[in-house]
Amino acid sequence: MNHSIIINPAAGENEKIRKFNEPQRDQTYTEDFIDKLFEQDIDRSEFEYKRPESVKEMTMTEYKQYIYAQIQQMPVNPSNRQDMVSIRISEAGFAAMKEDPEYEKWVLHSIMACRMRYDPLGNHCGGKYVTLSFGASREEYREECWRPPCVEDERRQQELVDRENRRKAERKRRLKEQYKKLLEKRALEKHIFEKKLQQKRLTEAWAARRREYSRFLQAWSIERYK
Repeated sequence: MNHSIIINPAAGENEKIRKFNEPQRDQTYTEDFIDKLFEQDIDRSEFEYKRPESVKEMTMTEYKQYIYAQIQQMPVNPSNRQDMVSIRISEAGFAAMKEDPEYEKWVLHSIMACRMRYDPLGNHCGGKYVTLSFGASREEYREECWRPPCVEDERRQQELVDRENRRKAERKRRLKEQYKKLLEKRALEKHIFEKKLQQKRLTEAWAARRREYSRFLQAWSIERYK
C-alpha cells in the first residue's frame, strides 16, 4: 500500500524560498544545456538534515506525520512553484526509513533536490506534474514528470484570438457608426426634401389663389364698366 502526499507550492507562500540567478526568459536553451541543468546536483549543505532521537519511539502513524511535516517545510525553487508534486511512499518504504536513518536522509534529500532543482521552462511554460515513488530501497525509487502544453504558447494563441475578436468588434462598431450616420443623413435629406416640397406646394397654392383673384378682379372690372 502506498501513501501519497500532494504538494502544490503555488497554493501558499513559502518563507524558505531561495534566490537563484536565473537566465532571462527570452534566452534560447539547447537540449544539452537543459539536460545539464537537470542532471546537476543541489548543494544540500545549507539544508543539512538531522534526525531527532525521538523518531525511534514514534509509532508508524506518528512517524508518517513527522515525514509529511518535514516534506511540507522544504524550500522550493521559484521555477517550480507552479508544479503539482505527488510523493508516494510505500509501507515498506516507511518501515525502511524508520529503521535506517541514512535511507531516511536519502529519501528526504531526494525530494528536496527535486523541489530545489531549477527548471528553465518553469517560468516560461508554467508548472508540470511530478510523481516521486519510494519503496524499501533506493533501487525502487522512480521519478516521473509530465508537462502540459506550454502555457506561454497557449497565452500567445489566446492573445491572437483576442486581438482578432477585438479587430472584428471594432470593425462592427465602425460599421454601426457609419450606418447610423447614413440613416441620420438620409433622415435629414428626407426632412429637407419634405420641407421644400411643402414650401413648393404652398407657393403653388398661393400663386393659384393670386391668379384666381386676378381673374375675379378682371371679371369684376368688365362688369362694372359695361
